[in-house]
Amino acid sequence: MRLMPVLVALLACSSPTLAQDDPTACWGRVEGQTPVNTFFDKQATNFWRQMLQQADGQLMAQMSGVYYGERNSPDGLYVNRQYRSFEPNGLFQYQDQTCSIGMPGAPCSQNQGTGEWRAVNQADGTSYFMIRFSDMVQTAACSGQRIQFNGNGFVDEGGIYWTRMQ
Repeated sequence: MRLMPVLVALLACSSPTLAQDDPTACWGRVEGQTPVNTFFDKQATNFWRQMLQQADGQLMAQMSGVYYGERNSPDGLYVNRQYRSFEPNGLFQYQDQTCSIGMPGAPCSQNQGTGEWRAVNQADGTSYFMIRFSDMVQTAACSGQRIQFNGNGFVDEGGIYWTRMQ
């Protein structure tokens, strides 16, 4: 009986480590703190696990390719230019740069990441894709969005048009 509190304490300490080793876990970040607060995102993890089971291989083959999109910051001071590569086998990678608008010659920040993606069709005629990626800032982050195919690309929920480059 004396070992019971010790075992409970060991299990409590090891559970975050077990979650970090889970290849289906999603991790979120709370910015603005030093150090940045990284946390296990249970809701995103559960949704990612559903996407792994329900992925539509035909849709993923249709969507595979390299896309380019640009978005301005809400305050109009920066532009983010991004290339996203979706492979039919579920691999994902991206490269982006964020630059100041109206400041020629100012340095741009660069970022890149790799991970996985899955996609499903929705009843309303849109498609939903979700990515689980790691980059220079985040590890095993998950993100998803509803899209509408449109010509040679697709439009995301934010109104950004992603042009298929190849």
